[in-house]
Amino acid sequence: MTVNKTRYSSYNYKRLAPFLEAVRELPEQSFTFTRDGYEPLSIENLEYTFKGYPVWGMMHTYDMNGDTMRDPDMTFLVDFSTGNIIPHTFQQDNCPFTKYGTLYQEVWEDEGHWRPSLRAQLDRFLKDWITNILDQGFKPEQAAENEVTPEQFAEAVTE
Repeated sequence: MTVNKTRYSSYNYKRLAPFLEAVRELPEQSFTFTRDGYEPLSIENLEYTFKGYPVWGMMHTYDMNGDTMRDPDMTFLVDFSTGNIIPHTFQQDNCPFTKYGTLYQEVWEDEGHWRPSLRAQLDRFLKDWITNILDQGFKPEQAAENEVTPEQFAEAVTE
């Protein structure tokens, strides 16, 4: 099944592809990138497909009262053959204007219904987020150079 490209789908792919490729080469296809002074950045292959495309996740996290908070957490469909990323879901914890403190949104509500306005918003958000990640100095090479173990990650988050 084909999913139409978005305004920034190929642009986002080109800028995020080095991170995706670095993570794809790891046996667990998951990695948490770290940078002093910034929240950890996790990227992983979620190992399922939607509409025929692999779903990947990316999130920044922080610790609050012993809980890991997503700041934010986004999933997207990746078409490696055409070089496109399509937004799928968005989640933000500790969100004061929601009833339970978590904002969760899905582009596709079910097989036949989708939210084009939300997809466009998340497409633009992802573009800006990738810009921030690159400006903050996160490097895809870190995945190959210095894989962080789950224990090291837990220690870094609680410091």
